[in-house]
Amino acid sequence: SNGATLPFVQYLVSLAVVKAIKNKPGLESLPLHIKWPNDIYVNRRDKIGGILCNADYDGKMFTVIIGVGINVNNSKPTTCLNDVIRAHAADLGLGDAQPLTMTREELLANFFFEFEQIR
Repeated sequence: SNGATLPFVQYLVSLAVVKAIKNKPGLESLPLHIKWPNDIYVNRRDKIGGILCNADYDGKMFTVIIGVGINVNNSKPTTCLNDVIRAHAADLGLGDAQPLTMTREELLANFFFEFEQIR
């Protein structure tokens, strides 16, 4: 009923997205960053996703619609999460022995787990 905390929803969603990715074993040091208030960047230069929140108030209660878009697999026209993960694995010297990737389903499940923890 108090709209003062609504702007923080977008921030919490952004944090949950980054944590959902970085909490996968091997990805803890992945160079993901939040460009406040709503973009997810790699190396502070390549955008791989964003978050949008829209709130409505009906006089009694707020309704918040949250949209999250993360480029997981599409390498064109910029880069995608799995390209970044593969480059990170190569930097760590993991090669193909331990292929690191993240599926959309894995990212979604990890996101909901992380969002539940921080809300």
